[in-house]
Amino acid sequence: MEAWLAWLIACILLLIMEMLLPTDLFLGMLGIAALLTAFEALVDPNYITQIIAFCVFCILTLIFIRPLVKNFFYSKEDKAKTGVNALIGIEGLVSETIDNSQDAGRVKAHGDDWRAKSVDDSIIEKGEKVIVKNMKSVILYVEKIN
Repeated sequence: MEAWLAWLIACILLLIMEMLLPTDLFLGMLGIAALLTAFEALVDPNYITQIIAFCVFCILTLIFIRPLVKNFFYSKEDKAKTGVNALIGIEGLVSETIDNSQDAGRVKAHGDDWRAKSVDDSIIEKGEKVIVKNMKSVILYVEKIN
């Protein structure tokens, strides 16, 4: 079998494995290095040179190309909010008057009824709309929407 064909097959297998396994683009970069080595094998049939070229291409792709590709595909804004972060910033409806001095108040948000406190210690009447500013334990800290 020709050396360039072996490197091309290795490239294809590595790229397929990258799609099937959670390797964080590591195998993909090795696949690109194998593709570059296949081109090098067309020019120079020496196996030692090909192995050295593959190692150099691996290092270069992992250092220079992988961070660029990760930033392109995995932007920070695309991450879905989960847990506590999913509640912060959403709108809710006061289901029980919020009065911090009486330790009373509930807000309906995301389909659930939560204990709530006002961030500025103001009294917020039942039926008013609020926005969730923070959450500690199971208590939402809200602010009235004007």
